[in-house]
Amino acid sequence: MSQRLKLIIAYDGAPLAGWQSQLHGNTVQDQLEKALKRITGQAIRVHGAGRTDTGVHALGQCAHIDFAGDKLTPPQLLTALNAVLPPAIRVLRCQRAPNDFHARFSAKGKIYRYRIWNAPVLPPLEYGRAWHIVQPLDLAKIKSAASHFVGRHDFAPFAANRGRGQRPKSSMRSIHSIEIRRRGPCALWSCQNDSGGAG
Repeated sequence: MSQRLKLIIAYDGAPLAGWQSQLHGNTVQDQLEKALKRITGQAIRVHGAGRTDTGVHALGQCAHIDFAGDKLTPPQLLTALNAVLPPAIRVLRCQRAPNDFHARFSAKGKIYRYRIWNAPVLPPLEYGRAWHIVQPLDLAKIKSAASHFVGRHDFAPFAANRGRGQRPKSSMRSIHSIEIRRRGPCALWSCQNDSGGAG
């Protein structure tokens, strides 16, 4: 009997080509599906809450699978996955979910974080994790400009052309909040929006 499992996944996107499966097989979805096949012998599709681009990291990406079999409990599957996944990907949580749960369509929202390192020198461990800007930043002006994005807006001008002529049903999105704060040389920009899952 099949059971739906909810996964919370973290990954370092630097060595990966984003979330969605591609022919070369070096995406988060591909790596998870390869690991599941190796563990269970089954071809199991992994459904993610959304896509990320090449080089984008995730602290808590939600996904789900339909898992047939009772030989592995969710904690055992979590341990097995982390034993065979590349070190850049880790499953943080694995638990049973209702059959009508869907990682994409059940999502209530997403939080995006952008980091700016505002100092003359970028530390090596920040490379690929922060945007390096040497010039002084005027946080008051940045906060004022960011406030115009809060609310419901049409983001069609910012949408990427996926090359297949496919357009989303709607490019309207709601941004609930934008928070900008600074700790030393690091400025952190957090943006919370709706899921856009049905779009």
